[in-house]
Amino acid sequence: LQMLPAVMHGTALSEGLMIRGSRSDAHQLLLDGAVIYNHSHLFGLVDSFSSEAIRTSRFYYDVAPARYQAPPGGTHDIITRSGSLYDYRLHAAISSSALTAGAEGPLVKGRASWLFSGRTSLLNYMDWAGTGRLVSWGLDIDRENSLTEDQETFLDRIVTPGPFKARFHDLHGKLFWEDTRNNRWSVSGYSGFNHTRQEADRLVLSGRPSNRFFETGSFDTSNRWGNNSLALNMYHSPGPDLLLKTSVSGSLYHTRFLKEDFVFQRPGAVAQNHLMQVHPFDHESILTHGQAAVDLLWTTESSWLHTLRFGSALNRYDSDYNENSLNRSRFEYSSRPYMAEVYGESRLSLNGPHHIRTTGDMKLAELEAGLRVSHYSEGGYNRASPRLHLSLLPDNRFSVGAGYSRTWQYLFQLSFYNLVTSDIWIMAGEGQPPASADQWSAGLYYRPGRGVLIQVETWLKKQKNLRFHEINIQSVQPPQTDAPWFSDNDGRAHGLEALFYYRTGAFAFTQSYTRSKTELRNERLNEGAWFPAYWDRRHQSASMLTVELFDGLKWHMNWLYATGSPDRLSLFLAGEERLGDYHRLDLSLQYIKTFRPASALSGSANHVLELQLGIYNLTNRKNPWYRDWLLTLDQRDHRNRLTPVRADVYDLGFHPSFTIRYYRAP
Repeated sequence: LQMLPAVMHGTALSEGLMIRGSRSDAHQLLLDGAVIYNHSHLFGLVDSFSSEAIRTSRFYYDVAPARYQAPPGGTHDIITRSGSLYDYRLHAAISSSALTAGAEGPLVKGRASWLFSGRTSLLNYMDWAGTGRLVSWGLDIDRENSLTEDQETFLDRIVTPGPFKARFHDLHGKLFWEDTRNNRWSVSGYSGFNHTRQEADRLVLSGRPSNRFFETGSFDTSNRWGNNSLALNMYHSPGPDLLLKTSVSGSLYHTRFLKEDFVFQRPGAVAQNHLMQVHPFDHESILTHGQAAVDLLWTTESSWLHTLRFGSALNRYDSDYNENSLNRSRFEYSSRPYMAEVYGESRLSLNGPHHIRTTGDMKLAELEAGLRVSHYSEGGYNRASPRLHLSLLPDNRFSVGAGYSRTWQYLFQLSFYNLVTSDIWIMAGEGQPPASADQWSAGLYYRPGRGVLIQVETWLKKQKNLRFHEINIQSVQPPQTDAPWFSDNDGRAHGLEALFYYRTGAFAFTQSYTRSKTELRNERLNEGAWFPAYWDRRHQSASMLTVELFDGLKWHMNWLYATGSPDRLSLFLAGEERLGDYHRLDLSLQYIKTFRPASALSGSANHVLELQLGIYNLTNRKNPWYRDWLLTLDQRDHRNRLTPVRADVYDLGFHPSFTIRYYRAP
């Protein structure tokens, strides 16, 4: 997905996807209908789902169908595989980070099956890929920065990493059966867990007279999260053209983050007086989400009306958030809302006259229209979400499309500019209305031949009531008097996207380019003027090349380029400053060998061995991630003192990985 022009480039240590100017918390990920609130392990480097358990997925970044709640940042709908109805199968894999195993098979041949897949980390047992360095990077213990290159001025380390722990697991399970009346049932469950922890020694003021004025203190940084979901889906056909789906799902998410030596900042009159204080930062978030939904699909044989769909959903949320910091002592926030929704959608087409048809029906236009209406209990918010998408000549080599949608966001993840481990989920409520996004889009699509696609799209998005934590705007002094986040932010974004795709035989190439701009505004900041969002990158390009060198061996190359993101330390100053450009080259080799047993003709499965070697950031380029004030030990004039200095913090450098996988395939 990161190769698509609608997806903004992020760093290695990041979580979620940023779609068309929206933050990653506006992107919703569904697993069999249940919402998943954390998408990755190890600070974004490892997917939080086992690939062996996934059957298919759908990704909506423009106008999503009304059957999806669809927050402003798009929807990714993932479906778990059902186990084989006829054969027992095994799969196993070992990688540089985890051990995976699973099995599947029939309960009743031809009618019922089961599947189980699990993965557990090996990070505490092998350090082949530099696990300690990754943990230090992710927990912000000792990230490489531009100051580490100047050893003559800064003669000592402020922070020295110590022992670490890193572990994660994820489990998938699914039961599927079809009864004698052709009703299909499925029960699927998921459990994900992640815990990273590291100790560090930091120089701190001693608090007693001495020549050095400093002593070494031991500090702990820890992050853990758990995400569990359960989904029950039943499909029933009450008529030849009708399909009724009934579903019940639930998600439970819990996260806890503690950094005993978090550096809080306050601006001074000059840089040397920039106030920096080390103080514990501790927060905990618990979120429970339950949903019951009914969906009825009617497929018609009409020449103009293809499908008609209606449905309703009832959501119940239970959210708690606690924060202890230098700014907040025992801040607590709770929310218990419910949300009722109804929706309808249809797909209509206009066919050409009989005398100009060549083969079959020539579609002149196709319209997808939908409306979703919701009632949110806390604050009594009633909101409507209209969605329209029109395609002209959709089956022609050259087609045109345009769309409009208004979407709403009721659940927000508070993120921090320098932390990728803090997943805080808060709800809309009284006095803090849901966020809205109006998006207009248009596109030109050209398919000159098989395996070739050229498309150009443009879009405009306007947003209201976005959230971000006060720590991201540390120039605010004193802190906010109520909640530690801003909820009255406006956003605007626009972009131009281009995509070229070509595939033939053993060769595939994708090239994308995006020109975009994303800005924010708050009446309490920057005198109410617009300022660039900290995730804004004006230009970005992605190239992906896949070549099959010979039977079973594939070579993949990804090259990413993006102009620099804004300098957060000068957001509100005259003249816009940006960090350096970001570019990265990733390579991987994949070899698949299929062993055909002698009994293959009798219908037994084949044995497949897959080997994969990947290299992230092959050139080990030091890509700027963000700019910050860093404490340094200044020993000039025979005095020891901690002095704040502006520095660029770098993204992850050279990082290798490998996977060895075995499975049985039909």
